[in-house]
Amino acid sequence: MSVAIAFLWANLLTIISWVIRIGALILVPFRRSPAAARGWLLLFFIAPLPALLLFLVIGSPKHPKRRRKLFEELPEILRRAVAKAGIATGAARADLPDRLDAIADLASGLAGLPPVKGNRIDLLEDYDGSIDALVAEIDKAEHHVHLQYYIFADDGAGRKIVQAVERARGRGVTCRVLIDAIGSLRWGKAVLARLHAAGAEAHRILPLGMRSNASRIDLRNHRKIAVIDGRIGFTGSQNIVDAQPDRSAPRNVELVIRVEGAAVAELQAVFIGDWYLESGVALDEEQLFAPVLDAGEVPAQFVPSGPDYPIGGIDLLFAAAMNLARDEIVIVTPYFIPNDAIISALTSAALRGVKVRIMLSRYSDGVLVGNAQRSYYAELLRAGIEIHLYESGFVHAKHMRIDRDIAVIGSCNMDERSFRLNAEASMVCYGPAVAGAVAEVERRYFDNATELEKESWAQRSLVTKTLENSARLLSDLL
Repeated sequence: MSVAIAFLWANLLTIISWVIRIGALILVPFRRSPAAARGWLLLFFIAPLPALLLFLVIGSPKHPKRRRKLFEELPEILRRAVAKAGIATGAARADLPDRLDAIADLASGLAGLPPVKGNRIDLLEDYDGSIDALVAEIDKAEHHVHLQYYIFADDGAGRKIVQAVERARGRGVTCRVLIDAIGSLRWGKAVLARLHAAGAEAHRILPLGMRSNASRIDLRNHRKIAVIDGRIGFTGSQNIVDAQPDRSAPRNVELVIRVEGAAVAELQAVFIGDWYLESGVALDEEQLFAPVLDAGEVPAQFVPSGPDYPIGGIDLLFAAAMNLARDEIVIVTPYFIPNDAIISALTSAALRGVKVRIMLSRYSDGVLVGNAQRSYYAELLRAGIEIHLYESGFVHAKHMRIDRDIAVIGSCNMDERSFRLNAEASMVCYGPAVAGAVAEVERRYFDNATELEKESWAQRSLVTKTLENSARLLSDLL
């Protein structure tokens, strides 16, 4: 009897497995890139039951229905914010050369924000110094402080910011804070308790749970934005957390920009939009936007991206910018799992004589991601693309430079997670002033890095190559 029951269960499991596989073959290709569909179908073929459970959790890059409904109102909220900021008129638009104007138009089409003139952009590459710079601006705040971070830790760096918020609240300054529910999961309860006790308004971004506004675990808001009194802004790669949160890992290397000028209004508009999505409150105070002044000479454009923007991902902008390169492309990122568009843009640039260099870290903080990333090195090296591995820490900075014409600095990695799943923030700076300063930062990175040699990289063992290429099969799901 037990043998018959076992036989029955075995046949039932086989039938269920094939039903799942056939169902996946029908459903998975809808509204996915061919590469992502192949990754999912491979997973369903190898392990249908675990794949089904994983697919139910993270298989659809959509936010909850309630959030999608709120997002339908977001374009109007952003339009009103841009109008209040005074950057909707032609007078505020930056006058760019034709080849750069095409990139600015693409960025506007993706995110709805124009390139604006009259900005001052300062690069902050000292980790503790950037935290101190933010504290100093919060201590000068007179009307409001807006903070939005993927990670807001209850550690030394986090307490510095919380204490500055407490002092601001003591002066009657309105303080609003957004922290990502997963990025700040370890510290969120303590940080929110401190902020609420100080009188700040604070929310988790994309909370989990069973409520109607609960989010999928893998759809995250990865942005890092600070706006003080509508006149000073910060964005970049750095979270509110100590430089070495894990003592077994190397110190993080980051790049933050401090912004003055009309581009601050764009940072503010994105914060207002995200605040609305989490709180349901549309901020419309006139004091949220300082008068648009010529703070400097840098044309700049803030580009938010994420799964809520249905037309295309930020990779469209990256690839288009790479295709403009005449002399040099430099990419600095902690995670490099490119899609076909990025690989094609980099390869074609290298073949037409553009010097292409990619700065990554020797250290990797994820086994699967690290193996998937390394699987791309051989083909990139064969195309003549340089790969440099940073030795003096973990490069968590995320920036790209095209010649001395374009510098993109923000929160976006070079992977499908940043292109499709995460809400990201990128500041595009046009012209030689910022691009030249970024080149100096890159030079210091290269001085502390080792260039991979094509011949020595090819000597990896068969086991290593197999692990890397196996991880690559799932790279579009990472």
